[in-house]
Amino acid sequence: MVCTNGGGRGSAQHWDYKTLMLSSVFSVAPAGNGLHSFRLAEAIFFGSIPVIVDDEVTLPFCSVLDWRRFSVRIRQSQVSQLPQLLRAIPPAEVARMQTRLPGGER
Repeated sequence: MVCTNGGGRGSAQHWDYKTLMLSSVFSVAPAGNGLHSFRLAEAIFFGSIPVIVDDEVTLPFCSVLDWRRFSVRIRQSQVSQLPQLLRAIPPAEVARMQTRLPGGER
């Protein structure tokens, strides 16, 4: 379910998870129970830019992947500012990040 805020009133719409992920530019990847969240792999698999929400996460394959080139990293204290932070990323940079995702463009 996706919650939207239209006209000052919140509403909910039902979405198929795969369809939602395939149509998302960004996907939030909060901290998991282990070293990193499986949401990171899901975001990349579906061609979405991962938004890593963790102050001290150990990113997988960091010796061969430069996560800064294709992901956004925020501190937990910045979660309330997430919409503004993502909107502040220039469209050209978003496009570059998408092409840098492992596996290339969607």
